Amino acid sequence: MNIGYIIFARMNRIRYYLSYLFEVPLQQLESVQSGRLSITLHKGQLKLTTDRVVYSFGKHYHSFSRAFEKIEVQNREVKNVLILGAGMGSILNLLENHPTIAKITAVENDPIIMDAAVEFHQSTLRDKTKWVLGDAYSFIQDKKEQYDLVLFDVFVHERTPKQFLDKAFIDILRQSLSEHGVVIFSKMSNLELKDENDVFKNTFQSVFEHSEVLNLYGNIIFIGFNV
Repeated sequence: MNIGYIIFARMNRIRYYLSYLFEVPLQQLESVQSGRLSITLHKGQLKLTTDRVVYSFGKHYHSFSRAFEKIEVQNREVKNVLILGAGMGSILNLLENHPTIAKITAVENDPIIMDAAVEFHQSTLRDKTKWVLGDAYSFIQDKKEQYDLVLFDVFVHERTPKQFLDKAFIDILRQSLSEHGVVIFSKMSNLELKDENDVFKNTFQSVFEHSEVLNLYGNIIFIGFNV
């Protein structure tokens, strides 16, 4: 075996164990869209942060892990998945033991983040995932494909861009769902965003008569069922 590979593998194991004691820095990036980004290894998981928010945190990305528990995603026959705002691929980590997933489309608008995700991410779903560099709104507008699970996680720091809060976009999300499909839409939750979130809740529920709202971990999660 190549000695360089052995040293590299041992260094990765050391970093992994150290990450349970403190965050291990891996890379600093500068993005025109997102500003300064930090990639670290923390508690054995890849973590992507800005100076203000956490964009990805592997299997510790609790907002989506709780949403998946709520819809009992492991018991759903999910074959085709769309992720809008893929970040470093935390959602891939959370879904990697799902028994029926055949295809994942991961859309990310920031080329710096997408390049880092492709470089670092090692999910078992890697071979089933197609990474797409592009705007989430334009992508889903142009697609006629239907998905069993649509996951929305688009932020500019803590804000969801306005075009994604309109009823027209939520209508498009619903139209993109297969029969019995589910959309999970993540927003930040804080006092400054309270009025915006209250308005969006009404908009979301006007499109999805069957819906759930979860308040947790500084996020508010909107779940819409196509029934």
